[in-house]
Amino acid sequence: MPKGSVEGALGRSMAQGGMQNGMAGAGGLNMPEGANPTEVIQAALGELQETGRKLGALQETSGDLMTQLHECNSVKSELALLEEDAAVYKLVGPVLVKQELEEARSNVDKRIGHIEGEFRRTEQIMQDTAQLRDAQQGAIYKTQQALQQVAADAEKQQQIAEGGGGAPGGADMGDQIAASMGASGPEVRMEGPGM
Repeated sequence: MPKGSVEGALGRSMAQGGMQNGMAGAGGLNMPEGANPTEVIQAALGELQETGRKLGALQETSGDLMTQLHECNSVKSELALLEEDAAVYKLVGPVLVKQELEEARSNVDKRIGHIEGEFRRTEQIMQDTAQLRDAQQGAIYKTQQALQQVAADAEKQQQIAEGGGGAPGGADMGDQIAASMGASGPEVRMEGPGM
């Protein structure tokens, strides 16, 4: 079948609202009237790639936060071993600055609290982003399935219209072959299940 026939049938189907309403209602992409289905899917794939990039960046951030949390917990455990009169120094740029032990412990606890809060926030955003990615994948898949079904239906209608396929009016395969050979051709008798 010529490519233009399927595209024309797709366009007619979309214009009749069959594809547009059916896909959006079934979780597919919203297909604006007159839109090129390939372009809509390509745009959706671009959005899916961007969501995947965001998810990857969030996973990297989550890993960094876990490393920082581990380091802070190590510092906290080291500070817990010190006696109250021990000298504690904090690195500020290239200089070591003396700090009170309680102040150091307090700063580490605040830092751990901050990192844990950021980690929870990042995990929630990752979960939401993963759900968005899954929804985007599902919509693209459903839209592709709907497009394939519309194309198959259009091809079938085209074949029926050309008399080259399908069973118009309930005729079986034997009747179609006999009709295509005309009265002058040899008699064809089809036997078997469903014929």
